[in-house]
Amino acid sequence: MELYEAVFKRKSMRKFDEKLKISDEEMNLIQSKLKSLKKLTPETEVEFVIKPRRETNCRINAEYCILAYTQDKPLWKENIGYMLEQLDLYLATVNIGSCWYGLGKTKEQELNGKLYAIMFCFGKSTSNDFRKDENEFDRKKVEDIWQGLKNDNIANAVRLAPSACNSQPWKVKSDGKEISVYLRQKTDNVLTRALSKYFNGFDMGIFLYILELALDKHGYLYERQLFDNGETELTLLAKYAVLNL
Repeated sequence: MELYEAVFKRKSMRKFDEKLKISDEEMNLIQSKLKSLKKLTPETEVEFVIKPRRETNCRINAEYCILAYTQDKPLWKENIGYMLEQLDLYLATVNIGSCWYGLGKTKEQELNGKLYAIMFCFGKSTSNDFRKDENEFDRKKVEDIWQGLKNDNIANAVRLAPSACNSQPWKVKSDGKEISVYLRQKTDNVLTRALSKYFNGFDMGIFLYILELALDKHGYLYERQLFDNGETELTLLAKYAVLNL
């Protein structure tokens, strides 16, 4: 299964069959994958540590957790989201369930000069644990997130991106030659509003990776420009100049 296909299959796993275990071979593949993840901001150093879940405060009964550490540089949250979403989708292709665990805490708040960012848990699953149909997703309609010209396949794929509290804080505007991605700060959900200031950056990194995965899948060439524009109600994060229309 390709990573693109996994977009339509993945699910945030919050319960695992503890009889199922990650094999040594699977763990070696996961560790290798972590080392090869593509960065959104190449200049930002990151480090990932895998720990047995019982050595963390994670309350989901996953087998392992990943602790992500990063340099404090512009768009560091987006970079972590962009990177770990690659792993999230990869795990779905080999029937390993995963979940972004935003409430994860650790005593080790710093590692080799990098700050703790977020926790991500995973454990062995079966094919039946994943989604079988797009109707199983609770997501906004395409017209609620995408304004202007679009490729329906790409718009539908990015619509399925995961986000903290399912807040889906993105907005896309496109004239066919350029795709602009915005962060929407405003939300009516009280819980989401309280958490969004921290987690929206990770969500947007996830969204950008899935957008690029979909563009690549459908044969589009593009040049990306990133922005770090602060916290306006509708904040421009990225522009994609599409080169082969």
